Amino acid sequence: MKRPCHRVPFFILIAAACLTGMAADSPASDQGIRTIRAMVVADQHFARQTNWERKAREVIEAADSNLAAVLGIRLEITGYRRWRHSDAMDLYRLAEMMVDSLPRQGADILLGFTLSPRPSGKNAARTDGVTIPLTGTMIRLYQGTSDQNIFAPYVLLHELGHLLGGVHVNSPTLMSPVYARVISTNLDPLNQQIIRIIREIDFARGYASLSPAQLESLAGLYEQAINAGNHETVTLMQLTEMYIAAGDYVRAIDVGRRMTVYDPRNGAVWDKIGDLHARYGRADSAVVLLEPALEKVDDPGPVHRRLASLYFRLDDMDASRRHAAMAGHLGFPVDSALRHNLDTDTLPADPKRPRQ
Repeated sequence: MKRPCHRVPFFILIAAACLTGMAADSPASDQGIRTIRAMVVADQHFARQTNWERKAREVIEAADSNLAAVLGIRLEITGYRRWRHSDAMDLYRLAEMMVDSLPRQGADILLGFTLSPRPSGKNAARTDGVTIPLTGTMIRLYQGTSDQNIFAPYVLLHELGHLLGGVHVNSPTLMSPVYARVISTNLDPLNQQIIRIIREIDFARGYASLSPAQLESLAGLYEQAINAGNHETVTLMQLTEMYIAAGDYVRAIDVGRRMTVYDPRNGAVWDKIGDLHARYGRADSAVVLLEPALEKVDDPGPVHRRLASLYFRLDDMDASRRHAAMAGHLGFPVDSALRHNLDTDTLPADPKRPRQ
């Protein structure tokens, strides 16, 4: 699980033509264009619009030339589908639920769209988005605004940079954490190197599809970003996944410790700590770390879900059932296999989680 980007919205109207400024160097400079297959998903709010498929396609097409020139990719739409969900979640959780509950059906990624009522205030017109790297992106438009034609293509470009592993950098470029007053499609050197590597990834296998040399290079680039002050959980989470793919659990756990320092109130961080210790054969030590974390975090659901799995490994069925029930109550139900093994009908049902 990853955390969303923290940013402020655009407030200055600019012509869509501003998106045509290309970076001199890009991941495509010395490689061919990578085609990424995307399933377009509209939630119940976006799908209420007449011709919602066309509206989503217009955003994608407006960003298309920049996708090739800046990121070295083009999107191939494999299909469109509607998706209903509970409204009681923030945008990141919405993206997470989308990628966890919907099959990709032959696509590499899911590209979601949602629509919200226009917020009040003089700077109300805005578009935002969040991304689960290598998996899916959710773009939020607002009713009654011009964002769809002006800002949405740029937001999509920025988020697809994250989808390809791009990290926030402190420069007025595409991957700035704060949306610039003048939109830039320039890509900084660090993200050029990251995206050149990740563009070659097999999306179905993730980081495990990269060679040891590629993983080592990529990890070094992420360490550079962290040393330069990028302590965002999403960056540390991705670095952890790279070390897991390389089989280096010592360094993965070390990154996990750093996450607990930078983001101690984030339940997803402690969920990842539990996962790392379990993979390393330390379910007992993971429980010792996670039980106290329940009192610290703002979102205990992921921690309860992880504890349910850990206690099951330790053959403590009562504790596993207790945490599974609490996780389900908080909207983080355990998976079907654990439900079956706990052999109880009292736990909240889990969403289907097929993955390709």
